Amino acid sequence: MINQMNQNENTQNQFSNVIKELQIGKLMRKSNITKSCGVSAYDVFQFLLLLVFREPN
Repeated sequence: MINQMNQNENTQNQFSNVIKELQIGKLMRKSNITKSCGVSAYDVFQFLLLLVFREPN
C-alpha cells in the first residue's frame, strides 16, 4: 500500500516536471484556454493527463 502511494506520488511529480518543461501552461494561455471560475484549466489538464497514466487499484 505504501509502495503504491510512493509510485503514484512519483508519477505525479514526473508529470508535473514534464508539463513544466514543455511549458504547457504558456501554450494554454496563448491558445486562450481558460475557465471562468474554480480550479484553473492548467490544473484540470494536469489531473486528466495523470489519470490516463495512473495504474488502476
